[in-house]
Amino acid sequence: MDPAGFDETGQLFIRGASETPQALPGDRKHPELGNDLGLLPVSIHQVVRASSEAEGRDAYYAVDNYTRTWWQARAEDLEPWLEVRLMRPLLISACRILWREPGLDYDRGVRPGPMCYVVEARLGDEDSWQVVVDARDNEVDLLIDQRSFPEVRANRIRLRVIGHPPGIGVGVIDFTVFGQAE
Repeated sequence: MDPAGFDETGQLFIRGASETPQALPGDRKHPELGNDLGLLPVSIHQVVRASSEAEGRDAYYAVDNYTRTWWQARAEDLEPWLEVRLMRPLLISACRILWREPGLDYDRGVRPGPMCYVVEARLGDEDSWQVVVDARDNEVDLLIDQRSFPEVRANRIRLRVIGHPPGIGVGVIDFTVFGQAE
């Protein structure tokens, strides 16, 4: 939620809606005057690949910055993943996942639930993957899941889905990584 404040006449104001990570409540004396952490989306329109793609649900749709498209893994893919190659090594420290719930059907008893996953970062082809977000045991159902993590230098980032609700497929409307140049 973006911070609001009152001007000298008592009028409520907000500087505008944000789509980038913001400081936590209490971190800044006057967050209504500026609360942005200076992180930029670095994964939009980047090269992406996936473990599988359902028909018409290409991996690129997870990084196209458009909420009417989404990547969806094939139903038979038991270990779906999505990997984004960043334009160059960057310092990254946050990500946002907008989940899609293919198969959701209350009438048939297919209910939403938490997605269990890890986000991993890597620098170069030889380096091993480093877990930056560990949500393997996630118990919270979040359609918009934003996470911050200690800053890491990377040129690749991967989302691996470990578990999902019964009857629900794996779909990602948007996978945005936030960071900055060195």
